[in-house]
Amino acid sequence: MDALKPYFTANGRTGIHAFRKVVAGCVTAIILGWWLINSGTEMRCTGFGPCSEHYTVLAWLGGLINIVFWTALICGSIRRLHDANKSGWFALINAIPLINLGFWLWLAFEDGTAGENRFGPPPGINEQ
Repeated sequence: MDALKPYFTANGRTGIHAFRKVVAGCVTAIILGWWLINSGTEMRCTGFGPCSEHYTVLAWLGGLINIVFWTALICGSIRRLHDANKSGWFALINAIPLINLGFWLWLAFEDGTAGENRFGPPPGINEQ
């Protein structure tokens, strides 16, 4: 579980390259989650076979995937904001559709603070 800890903590700072990887992975997983939700709800009783509870499980699994990866994405956004010496509260912009895409682009290209700031030391060499 220690390997997943960096993805679910809002403390500290994250560099540009690590944030780009987090966004790419989380957005891909969230799209998969939405696909599972839609598959589970649309295929449940469409006439292509008997109604099945298996499709309900798909929908619940998709919802769980979305919750987990949205949490990781928000935590990554907070750490990236910390690297730019900004408050983590700006991560609430993630809740605004379409505007959040521009926000992620800004975070993916905004330079971090050189040296230590109020949120701690700069990200390690592997997190740049």
